[in-house]
Amino acid sequence: MSSDMKIAQALFFFLIIWVSQVLTNVEKPVPVDEHVRLQNELTTFIQNYVQQNLPNSQNFKMHSIYTRPPRKGIIRAYFNYSFSTDNSATTQLLGYALLKKIKAEPVQEWSLEKIEIEGEQITFDQPVVITPGDSAQEAP
Repeated sequence: MSSDMKIAQALFFFLIIWVSQVLTNVEKPVPVDEHVRLQNELTTFIQNYVQQNLPNSQNFKMHSIYTRPPRKGIIRAYFNYSFSTDNSATTQLLGYALLKKIKAEPVQEWSLEKIEIEGEQITFDQPVVITPGDSAQEAP
């Protein structure tokens, strides 16, 4: 057998092993209704967390939330929400959550592994006047 033939056989053998590894590690797609369920549950969780930790907050609003298909059993959910506080300001937060699949059958279950807040924006309902040397005051 020639050396070219041996190299071709070895490449073919490694190609077969690589394809079988790729096919065995392919994740099943998560149905759209499962994504919607996760988004709704995460929205409720965040809303309850804000209310418990900032009892004076009000007007909670989830502006957007979406989930990406899983990679290595983890779904990443991105969100943008806001709430108002007693000092007439609205806080808007951006972030993401990591959800790890812990059970596939009979119903998929996910554990919330991490929430990270990436950006924060505070908008004052009433303009605040800033004067050097004076403390901040609300505008008339």
